[in-house]
Amino acid sequence: MLLGRDRESARVEEALDRACSGSGEILLLRGDPGIGKSVLLARSVERAAERMLVLQARGYETEAEIGYSVLADLCRPLAAEIAELPELLREALLTATGAAAGSGEGSSAFAVGRALTVLLQNVAAHQPVLIALDDGHWADEASAYALAFAARRLGDVATTVLITLRDGEPSVFDGLDVPSVELSPLERAAAEALIGAEAARRVGPRVAEHIHRAAQGNPLALLELADAALSGRLDPDDDQVVPSGPRLEHAFATRLKRLPERCTRALMVVAASFTGGLAETDGAMARLGLSVFDLDLARMEHLVWEDGDRWQLRHPVFRSVAYQHYPVAERRRAHRAFADWLADNGGGVGGTFLADQRAWHAAAAALRGDEEAVAAVALLAEAAEAARARAALAAARRAYLRARELSADPEIRALMSIGAAECAQVSGDVETAQVLAREALGYSRSPAVANAANRILHQITLARAGAQEVLELFEADADEVGAHDPDLAASYLGAAAATAITATRLRDTLRLSAKGVALTPSGRGTGAAAARTINAFGLVSSGRAPEAARVMADYFPAFREADPWRQSFETVGVTGMVLIWLGMIAKAGEYVSRTARLLRQAGAEEHLPLLLIPQILLAIRKGEFAAAHEAAEESRRLGGELGQRQVAPLAVALAARLAAVRGNFTRARDLATTTEQLTEATGATFYRDIANTAVGSADLAEARHREAASVLAGVRERMLAGGMVEHSLFMPTFGDYIEALIRLGADDQARREVAEELPRAEGGGLPASLAVVYRCQAQVLPPREAAPWFDRALAAHADSVDAFEQARTQLAYGRFLREDGEPVAAGRLLAGAVAAFTAMGADAWLEEAETELDLLALPAELSGARLATQERRVMRLAAEGATNGQISEALGIAPRTVDHYLEQVLDKLGGKQRSELAGLLQKGPGGWQAVL
Repeated sequence: MLLGRDRESARVEEALDRACSGSGEILLLRGDPGIGKSVLLARSVERAAERMLVLQARGYETEAEIGYSVLADLCRPLAAEIAELPELLREALLTATGAAAGSGEGSSAFAVGRALTVLLQNVAAHQPVLIALDDGHWADEASAYALAFAARRLGDVATTVLITLRDGEPSVFDGLDVPSVELSPLERAAAEALIGAEAARRVGPRVAEHIHRAAQGNPLALLELADAALSGRLDPDDDQVVPSGPRLEHAFATRLKRLPERCTRALMVVAASFTGGLAETDGAMARLGLSVFDLDLARMEHLVWEDGDRWQLRHPVFRSVAYQHYPVAERRRAHRAFADWLADNGGGVGGTFLADQRAWHAAAAALRGDEEAVAAVALLAEAAEAARARAALAAARRAYLRARELSADPEIRALMSIGAAECAQVSGDVETAQVLAREALGYSRSPAVANAANRILHQITLARAGAQEVLELFEADADEVGAHDPDLAASYLGAAAATAITATRLRDTLRLSAKGVALTPSGRGTGAAAARTINAFGLVSSGRAPEAARVMADYFPAFREADPWRQSFETVGVTGMVLIWLGMIAKAGEYVSRTARLLRQAGAEEHLPLLLIPQILLAIRKGEFAAAHEAAEESRRLGGELGQRQVAPLAVALAARLAAVRGNFTRARDLATTTEQLTEATGATFYRDIANTAVGSADLAEARHREAASVLAGVRERMLAGGMVEHSLFMPTFGDYIEALIRLGADDQARREVAEELPRAEGGGLPASLAVVYRCQAQVLPPREAAPWFDRALAAHADSVDAFEQARTQLAYGRFLREDGEPVAAGRLLAGAVAAFTAMGADAWLEEAETELDLLALPAELSGARLATQERRVMRLAAEGATNGQISEALGIAPRTVDHYLEQVLDKLGGKQRSELAGLLQKGPGGWQAVL
């Protein structure tokens, strides 16, 4: 029985019962050191073992440097189940846990979290699962994130997750919004029972009272003080309380002094181990002339014991005391013994957990600048690269920084600082990245260091500063370094050119990017790629798509194979956009998917907000508005969290446009207002106008034609003034603008606008733009001339991917054919538009297309009738002979609501009786069935 923990035990038991009933729960067991968290967890594991699959792991303070070490322990019993996972998920887990090298493309923090989730779902489908993590505050960060990711998604899965956390120790699990079980001090009765009546009798009432007062209900302190009292080592006149801290350490130190020297030395070796593994610890002791038999007395006193394939020490406080009991030189000898044993037993294979342990032991054995330090630095750098490959960026950063501490070479110290800065930057900790990059420059000003450090600093500035500040700073820096480092200068110019776009200054974009291209004639290098990507963007936007296509053909094949997180984030995102605008949809999809995998693999959150923009644009082109909305929300959230003032507003603006297309007009206007607020400080007028197009679309859909025309005319004027001829690629406003003018009756102005736009579109030669302009040309011409232009528009749509605009063309052409007396052809086009708008969730346009179908099915004298969607459904079922009860069941509405709709339909159609509906519809050209 667990003394004094009835309430806590009952709460844990409740969670276990819930898992056995098919639902999941996460419980955090919190408390001070020695309060009994591990004992409660151990008893819970014992109770669960008979009815659940138990997966156990423990966080070790020393093992926090090794990414995914805890996850490897949790997954060890599930090798067969991991083998059954889909390939990418299986590879993610095997690569992360060091069980396989893998290709690396699946081993992202996101993929590992998803893989663990699916794995636990699969296992729990056959047997309830208990995940028991002790000392979760010391779990390595990568494992903690993966477990937290999975745990949040297991609410309806037969799992219980129990994690012990020490009060005052920060942890990834602190961010979980889940219940906590706080372990409070034991009450007097439970404390007395823990000590035992015999022990209390032997020490006497005065000492027993002192023990209770001093320990303050902390179980570990109670036991240690009782042991000290029984051996005559406790002063009952000392009033200091000792639930933890120096007095508890003193109690453990006193127990150590009672042990033989060989025993305490062996305990120190166990304490020096990162994992407590039996094999490596025995191997290290053997190299120091010790053996497991030297631990016998410590085992008899329950200070150390074997737990499976690991040694366990009595408590983390005791581990610290046993380790610190010997001077630094002796501890270094122990770490050197571990490093040597690991080198001979698997630690020589780079990228493995054993190699990581060897690196950290070698580091602990070395002194800065000595011969051992040189080898340790190389091993730590290798461990850092391996951690990066497993997306364990926190572990990689620590390895780089430890290598920097050990090295006496300024150049190596600078390079290690750069490695740590890159890990910090791509994981979003830009403040630390800036500090580390500047420190690197303090160690060395070599071209390699200056190049890498300045790239980091400029990337951070680019995402957060205002447009004018970026343009001035980056062009000046490019001029300064251009002579001796043209690629770095080109990267600055590419960044400045990209920022000019946000301020609607396309001429500056072309000038700056062309300058960067000229500096890097070979086309190789990060800066060369940045300049060419932004140059292609500028060329497309200025109506020079063929030139842009030649630029992309020249450099993209090699660029797409590069590691994207080593490129600047604007290069990565803009490349995807340019591919889309050039109509290279398949290549764009492949590029964005591959790049996203690699960025997530590296944990490169700094790059993701902008990369998600082409993902949004691709989804919009394909008519996958739900996926586009999801990507926009992620880009908006990440950009905001990372403080990317030049990126987050773009996602908000695109979300506004999506809301308008989907008929959520209030949200569209709210997001447009948010965009304006976000861009006030940066001067990103381009993003503001993207949001303005959402407002214009909302006005058009709500029949506010004058307002729509005014808003969209303003956008067009500003874009053209800034040199953006092909702005409709990003903001497809032209079709909305012309339609607003037509509905206003401003036909002459509409014709003039189309006449000006047509040569621009034909000069650019992009099918997506041509299709919209051809549709508009058909809409403004006399009816006898319109059909060929509608046909050209449909042909251009066939050469591009733009589901929404294609449906708009089908709707406009269908309306034209209906009015021109061609019902069958009109019906086919309108039915296609209805199907497309339905799939996209474009409700406002769906209603208009369905109304056109109504008008096509009704006789000419009733063509002014406008039926709502539900009225049309009721009418169709009634015309087919369905009863009110059948209509009620089919549509999920009350019978009296059916009557109400029928009354409205008959009133709008001029009928008096229900039986007239079928006749009315049959009078229409082709009849109702011909349309549907």
